[in-house]
Amino acid sequence: MTTTLLETASSIPSLSQLGREIFNGWEAIFAAKLVHDGLSEKRASILASLALSSLQGALVLARVSQKADPIENVSMEIGALFKSAVSEVK
Repeated sequence: MTTTLLETASSIPSLSQLGREIFNGWEAIFAAKLVHDGLSEKRASILASLALSSLQGALVLARVSQKADPIENVSMEIGALFKSAVSEVK
């Protein structure tokens, strides 16, 4: 999805809107879980945005390198970051 949006979203407003809605939905899922686990809404939103941005970048890097390492590394580190953030508030 990211590749398609990067290439076409600026010229197709409805596609750009759809992309925003999808990304916002994914961020909301991350943020809701973090808020449920005790983070403030602001902190949860920031971490959710970081996670989604990191994962999207990792998908591009994995595609170019034809290796899963970027996705695995980002997933592992985002998981550790989320755990650390939650443990700080408990």
